[in-house]
Amino acid sequence: MLIEAEWINFETGDKKDEYSKYGNPAPYFRKEFHAAGRVKRAELTLSAMGVLKAYINGKPAADDFMSPGWTDYRKRMPSVRLDVTGLIEKDNAIGIIAGDGWAVGYMGNRMERCNYCNRIFVMAQLEIEYEDGRKELVVTDGSWKASKGEILRTDNYMGEYIDHRLDPGDFSVYGYDDGDWSGVYSLEKGHNRLIDVQRAPITTVKHTLTPEFMYADKNGLLIYDFKQNMVGVVSASVKGERGAKLVFKYGEMLNPDGTVYTENLRKAEATDTYVLAGGGSEKFRPLFTFHGFRYMSVEIEGKAEITDIKGEVMYSDLKKTGEFSCSDEVVNKLYSNIVWGQRGNFLNVPTDCPQRDERLGWTGDAQIFVGSAMYNMDCKAFYEKYLCDVRDSQMGSGAVGGIAPHVPHHSDYFAEVGRVSAGWADVITVIPYEHYVMYGDKQTLYDNLGAMKAFVAYCRENSDKLIRPEWDNYGDWLNVNAETDHSVLSTLYFAYSTLLTAKACKAVGDLQADEYYSLYADIVKAFRTAFVGEDNVIKSDTQTAYLLAYAFGVMDKSEIKDNLLRKIHEASDHLTTGFLGVKFLLPTLCELGESALAYKLLTNRTYPSWGYSVVNGATTVWERWNSYTIEHGFGDVRMNSFNHYSLGSCCEWMFKYALGISPAEDAPGFKKIKVRPFVDFSGRLTHAEGSYDCALGKIEVSWKVKDGIAEYKIAMPAGAEAEYDFSAYSSAELKDGVWTLKA
Repeated sequence: MLIEAEWINFETGDKKDEYSKYGNPAPYFRKEFHAAGRVKRAELTLSAMGVLKAYINGKPAADDFMSPGWTDYRKRMPSVRLDVTGLIEKDNAIGIIAGDGWAVGYMGNRMERCNYCNRIFVMAQLEIEYEDGRKELVVTDGSWKASKGEILRTDNYMGEYIDHRLDPGDFSVYGYDDGDWSGVYSLEKGHNRLIDVQRAPITTVKHTLTPEFMYADKNGLLIYDFKQNMVGVVSASVKGERGAKLVFKYGEMLNPDGTVYTENLRKAEATDTYVLAGGGSEKFRPLFTFHGFRYMSVEIEGKAEITDIKGEVMYSDLKKTGEFSCSDEVVNKLYSNIVWGQRGNFLNVPTDCPQRDERLGWTGDAQIFVGSAMYNMDCKAFYEKYLCDVRDSQMGSGAVGGIAPHVPHHSDYFAEVGRVSAGWADVITVIPYEHYVMYGDKQTLYDNLGAMKAFVAYCRENSDKLIRPEWDNYGDWLNVNAETDHSVLSTLYFAYSTLLTAKACKAVGDLQADEYYSLYADIVKAFRTAFVGEDNVIKSDTQTAYLLAYAFGVMDKSEIKDNLLRKIHEASDHLTTGFLGVKFLLPTLCELGESALAYKLLTNRTYPSWGYSVVNGATTVWERWNSYTIEHGFGDVRMNSFNHYSLGSCCEWMFKYALGISPAEDAPGFKKIKVRPFVDFSGRLTHAEGSYDCALGKIEVSWKVKDGIAEYKIAMPAGAEAEYDFSAYSSAELKDGVWTLKA
């Protein structure tokens, strides 16, 4: 798309740098124009070094927030394109408000500002097509007017400060008096940056929660409970005297004394402030921030009251495609927690956590959860956008760092010294191939194959006889006293990335496929020679080592079964896996014929287990297996998120194994449905049901077990091809649409 618009800027305060405490007031922009006839179509393209919200004739251009999103702005400028046909009249005005966002505001653990730019720029191009075929452009340029308004500062981490006494009124309507407004600074069109039309869906409000007022705490603050750890903002109707102030603070948990727990937020203030104009009911709603929270405190200075309050849950506009439930309410709550964790961390980028001074696109978290995410929601476009971010972050050597988009000030030790962390860097091979199998779109492989090859080449060049070195990397992050040797992990993932690259080459007809299959075989041999000892014991002898060795095809079932079971039994039939191993635990047990043990681990309530967080009050998946316990209270505040989806990667198993539905690798995108369920004959679950909306339509599954016999039902969309595998059972008979399965 040809962009004729110019980038415009309006300085609302002194120049800020990375050490400034807060940013400047939000700039407001406006432009009037006339339609030259009957409008057939009107599209508004927006971009910003910062974030923006556009209005036409007093109405929002779309239900979007935090647009145009986040990229490494040094390489790719994001944009959104909105259909605004129904908003255009004869006489019109466009209004835009802009905030600091990711580009100008605080970013990352070091909490520095101005990472990509030290001021806000916006760009808008409205293309109008008339019914008689004529076209017209309305673009940002030096003719626009600008001013300050009621938003005095705004930041993703720190929150927003609104003084409603400074409300400029309905500035996006035709005829508004902008006589006191100023001109704008405009860059010449020759300075235009590349515009990448946003692939990911817009961020919008997907759910609304009504909180419960609990009490006034010991400091006199009003405490609200939204009953769910959520991500978004609070909107409230308030009334009171002019100049009264409300201060909203957010947290995920309560302290024992009833105050809101905020220590785990670290330097993120997560505070919104609203100053009343007075004289009637007013609406408070932050525009350019988001918070991760379940609880909120409100401090009121002066005479004011809240008459209504809602929690607006914001994330990328992703369709819910999966559902799962069963006879165990703790497992049902676990599934709900996983979905809510995905909602909280899928705001334009798959982040690690949504509340503290981090909120980064950690690549290890993203790749380990991708399968679960794609069952829960339609993530096709979302991950296509994120893979752009990953490719943008890839170094010339082929190495891939721990986060994408890359943050300029972020201290990524592994990237700085030319090293990569196993399971994090492999995002560049795992997500493209899993995405292809799930959605069947070869374009994803074409887009990423060069980056995949470059990464495998990097791993090969930085290995000793195909054994990757034991660098100080993230390892099996947050394992439970079961650290896996880092060279073991790195070499296993090297093998896996090579295998996925081989498969990708084969899928698109690339002639190097055999070369990568051969390299994979050589890595497998090297691994077995270097790390596999007597009785098939892998160096460091952990659950994760055996799980990855099997999942990546390096060792077979007979070789890993005894040792894996031994490690699980040594842990009293509990998991000890961290971020990397946990995804493969339940699937591997089912493949080994140990589905009863898989269901036992799934339904455990004691530490460490998925159920442990549930019975301790979790409404999202926690970062640590023991982020909070009744006995010991909160975990280490230096790194203790209560909304982290990584350990929820077991969700993929719920669909693939418990329900038994997955895409066939030889016919991706559910062109052929692989039906291979592992029902529970142990008695821990007596029934399960669920569904997945694939491209052909909805697949619905249910099963129940009684007296050692299971009834399994599956309904598939018309025209779907199925491949049935009931080899896990002694017998399987189909009658009247119901499969009868015996253990």
